[in-house]
Amino acid sequence: MSHRALIVALIVPLAVLMAAFQNPVLAQEKLVKLYAWNGYLSPTVLESFSRASGTKTQVETYETPDEAAAKLAGGNAGYDIVVLKAVPQLSQAIQAGKFQPLDAARLPALAGQDPALTKLLAGADVPTASTGIYLWGTIGLALRTDLIRKRAEDAPLNSYALIFDVRFAKKLQGCGIGLIDDPMVVLPMALRYLGLDPNQADEPEWERAAAVVQKIRPYVRTLDSANLVSGLTGKKLCLATEWNGDAVQAANKLKASEPAPKAGQVAAVIDYVVPREGGLAFIDAFAIPKDAPHPDAAYAFLNHLLQPKMIATTAGEMGYANGQPGSYDQVYAPLAADPRIFPTDAVKAKLVLVKPLAPDLQLRVDQLWAQIKAGGP
Repeated sequence: MSHRALIVALIVPLAVLMAAFQNPVLAQEKLVKLYAWNGYLSPTVLESFSRASGTKTQVETYETPDEAAAKLAGGNAGYDIVVLKAVPQLSQAIQAGKFQPLDAARLPALAGQDPALTKLLAGADVPTASTGIYLWGTIGLALRTDLIRKRAEDAPLNSYALIFDVRFAKKLQGCGIGLIDDPMVVLPMALRYLGLDPNQADEPEWERAAAVVQKIRPYVRTLDSANLVSGLTGKKLCLATEWNGDAVQAANKLKASEPAPKAGQVAAVIDYVVPREGGLAFIDAFAIPKDAPHPDAAYAFLNHLLQPKMIATTAGEMGYANGQPGSYDQVYAPLAADPRIFPTDAVKAKLVLVKPLAPDLQLRVDQLWAQIKAGGP
């Protein structure tokens, strides 16, 4: 190699290296890695972000929150943004130091979050400085009104008494009662029925709630978390505790499959109510891991996601409410007007996000639930 060729060979790589130091776009790979429920990120938003920024999106998914929690527990998972249930999985991971505080100056849309929802997060002891609201919903009662009215004309359709009062449970056992197989759903509902706040309840109150459920357990057809929708649409159940999105899905399936009622007949319909005593909320939130490999891309993606048009699109495609009231006028109109998805302020004011229990109390609650399950028909 000639002296001149050697100089050129050295200068060219050096110039590329210097350009990389001067230009962070060259220094950092244009990629953002996301981790979320399977099918829970809008393809429209992902494609829009990549077109606008030139940054690739790489999505990895999980099937259960426990699977995600286990994956994140070891650290160094390589994700830039994680979407997870705010309680308990994300809250516990933040408290364990797995996620970094969000820089509000770099994410101004945080200021536009629904204050009713941020209050719920704070009430459940979620470290709100490290998380933002993605989508959210309620847990209430799904009911086949046509079947219930045949068996219990006096049943209070907007109250937990419909399911926890033995008088009505007896009448409805023939058409089927279903409970979500989760003590942190059913027992807090029983606490609300008793007029108690799950986030203020101690062991005696949880035992009282378990006693309420135990009394109606002989009349419950199924404890299940996966097949309540098919039970409602297939006329195997007429009443179930349900997530609002699943209840709406069941209602839509039934409407599509049932023929129009003849004259004098009552239409088959699945209603969803948040009981007057106060419902339960769930919030799926996002956070940036402490060891995120592409933090700048993470903030860029979140700023894109939280634009009114983009978060409204996400709500429309996923079928759940978002936490940005400033976007509601851009949400698909029938969805935005549906109180099952976007509840009124009065309903939101009576919701509770159940915070994680102390380990010894959780152990006792799990024992109570095992006794309830064992006492079924």
